[in-house]
Amino acid sequence: MTQVLRVRWAQLRWIVGCSLTLLAWPTGAAPCTAPPALAWQTVLPGVAVVHGQWHAVTPDGRSHAATTVVLGQNADVTVIDPGPTYGVGQALQKDLKCRHPASSVTRLINTHAHAEQVLANAAWVPEASADVPQVEAAKRRAAPGVPMGASVGVVVAATLGTQQAMRQRCPDCLAALQHDLGEQASRGTRIVLPTQVLHDGQRVQAGGRSWQVHDMPHAHTESDLVLWSAQEGIVLAGGLVDGDVLPVLAQGSVRGWLHALDRMRAWQPQWLVGQHLVRGPGQVQAALQRQQHYLCSLVRYAWQGLERGWSEAEAVQQVPWPAAWQAGAVPEQSRPHKVRPDRSPLQKAAELPVNGQRRGGLLETEQQDKAQEAWTTQQRQQHVFNQLRAWREVELSWLEQAERPSPWASWCALTPDVGR
Repeated sequence: MTQVLRVRWAQLRWIVGCSLTLLAWPTGAAPCTAPPALAWQTVLPGVAVVHGQWHAVTPDGRSHAATTVVLGQNADVTVIDPGPTYGVGQALQKDLKCRHPASSVTRLINTHAHAEQVLANAAWVPEASADVPQVEAAKRRAAPGVPMGASVGVVVAATLGTQQAMRQRCPDCLAALQHDLGEQASRGTRIVLPTQVLHDGQRVQAGGRSWQVHDMPHAHTESDLVLWSAQEGIVLAGGLVDGDVLPVLAQGSVRGWLHALDRMRAWQPQWLVGQHLVRGPGQVQAALQRQQHYLCSLVRYAWQGLERGWSEAEAVQQVPWPAAWQAGAVPEQSRPHKVRPDRSPLQKAAELPVNGQRRGGLLETEQQDKAQEAWTTQQRQQHVFNQLRAWREVELSWLEQAERPSPWASWCALTPDVGR
C-alpha cells in the first residue's frame, strides 16, 4: 500500500472511529448529579484527552497547564498524567464515571516528573490523613527506600528516572504548587510515588491496545516516557511535544530533546498526543517539525550571539519571540470547560455575560484579563529561561568547535563562523 493510501485509510478510520465513539457515548444513564464539567476530546475509540489550565492565585505564582490521556472506557482504564492536585484528580474521576459508569481505573502512568502531571496521583491512592499539611511530611517520607502512598487497587507506574526525580524534587514541587494555586485548591494533594517501574522497550496493555514504552532521557526532563502503538501509528508523547503552551526546557537538554523528536519522527506516526495538542493523519510531522524549529531557534540564536561576542546577559536582553507560538495566549483547548483546582467548574466561555458582570460563579472579565496578562508574562519569562538554558548548553560545543564537529549540524542549520 502506498504512503498516500495509508494516510487516506488512516483518515477514514479516524473519522469512522470517532463517529462510533460519539454514538456510543452515554447521554442519560450515567449516575451524574451535575453535567460533566470537563471538556473531553476523543482521539480514537479508547483514547481520550482532557486539556487543563490552572491559574495562579498569587501575584508571584505560576499558572500550570497539562494534558491528561485516558486509555479505555470500561474495566482496566489507564490514566496518563492525571493532573496537578487531588481536587483535579477527583473531578476527573467523577467525570469519567458520569461518561462511562462501568469504568474502573487500575493504573496511572506518570510520563515525567513535573507537578502538573503527577500530584493528582493522590486522588486514586487514598490516605487516611489526606488533609494533614503535606510539605513537611513529604520531606520526611521522601527518603530513598521508604515507600509513599502504597496503592491497593491502582498501580502508579513510571520510568526509573521519573521515579527517582519525583523522590528528589516532589517535596519542593508540592510546596511551590501550594503557593501557586492556593491552600484551598491544593487541599488533600500529597506525593504518591510510582511503585511500578517501566523500562525502555517494554510492552504494556492499555485501552485495548499494545503499547511499547520508550524512555527518552535528558530531553524535556531527566526522563520522558513515550507510548507508541506501531499497529495503529499512535504516539503519546507526554511533555515532548507542545501545542499552545510554550515548551519548557527544565531538567533536560536541547540535544536530548532533539534526539527524542528524531526518534518519534522516524516512526512515521499517524496520530500524536502531546501537551494541549492532538494531531491526526497528515498533521503529525508538521507538529514534530514545529517543536524542532523552536528548539533550533534557541540553538541558532545562542550560536550567533556567541559568534558576535555577546555575553550571556547581553543575549537574554533581546531574545526574539518565536514566530510559531502566539505571544502568550491562553491555550485555546483549555477554554471551553475548565475546572478550578478545588473541583468547582468554570462555566462555558460562551455563557459569560457580555457586560462582564458576575453571574453565578463566573470570573469577571477584568479577572480574566488579568489572568491572560499574567499568563502572557509567564510565557515570555519561560522563553527567556529556555534561551538561557540553551545558551549554556550550546556554549560548550561552540568553544570546542575547532577540536570536534558541531553536534547540532544534523538538527539545526547554523550560520558559518564569521570570526572572533
